[in-house]
Amino acid sequence: LMRFALWLWSRRDSYDAIHVHMAKTLAAVAGLVRPYLKATLMVKISGAWEFNGGILDPALRGQPLYRIFNWCIRRADTLQCISQYTYQMLRDAGYPRERLRLIPNAVDLKRFAVTMGQGERLDDRRHVVFVGRVERVKGLEVLLDAWTRIGADAARLTIAGNGTERETLMRIAGERGISANISFPGEIRNVGELLATADIYVQPSFQEGLPNSVLEAMAAGLPIVATRISGNEDVVCDGENGLLVPAGDTEALRAALQRLIADRTLGARMGERSRAVIEERFSLPAVIGQLEAAYRGARA
Repeated sequence: LMRFALWLWSRRDSYDAIHVHMAKTLAAVAGLVRPYLKATLMVKISGAWEFNGGILDPALRGQPLYRIFNWCIRRADTLQCISQYTYQMLRDAGYPRERLRLIPNAVDLKRFAVTMGQGERLDDRRHVVFVGRVERVKGLEVLLDAWTRIGADAARLTIAGNGTERETLMRIAGERGISANISFPGEIRNVGELLATADIYVQPSFQEGLPNSVLEAMAAGLPIVATRISGNEDVVCDGENGLLVPAGDTEALRAALQRLIADRTLGARMGERSRAVIEERFSLPAVIGQLEAAYRGARA
């Protein structure tokens, strides 16, 4: 950390802005030395975990280390909020409105061709996909509960990614006799290729920041079934580009998936809207323009 602080100070004439991702120790160090730098400092607030046990958790206010870290981060010129949730949490914590910028994550549209369901397929069944960390917070056991009630003839499911819950989920799928229509490929290198084989994307999480996996699925022209939580709600409009369900509600998740599995026309319409939303709000040009404006505004 001291080396980082010295690097920032020794090269202070060679850069115009510092953009630190997540309010952790590097952000605190940058805030500490900010008065001695010429550059502006932006800190990206990435998700709920920074407020739940992280250095922005209000429950930790009585701890000296928390107060020091928070004081350092408050010296940033701008705080980038990637969702309405992060923005509101910072407002509630007393951060001044003029220092907060609601700027989302971005997607490189060139990486995700709009070929919904047109990639190389194993069979003619509808293909539902999840990509991400296979952890309890992602709600994947709820997804398996819902999937148990969906007939194997109707669709197949791919849960791509690694994590502490992967082996448990594979065991549960085997015990329930549904492993034949569920794939657990682990971490994959080319997400775009997998999404090109998909018809529906599912995000059953209990907690999110602003999920890049959902943004990428939308860029690939997929309808989304997601939980009604912060982050998901920022990108999925219920009934327009996907369906939102209460977190942890197995039956609601099953019904939403079943609806899109059965209605191909609805899925295609929602997928088109998904791509349009990304082009309008989350493309690289759109987001880079907002970041550049924030950098300039902080320097003014």
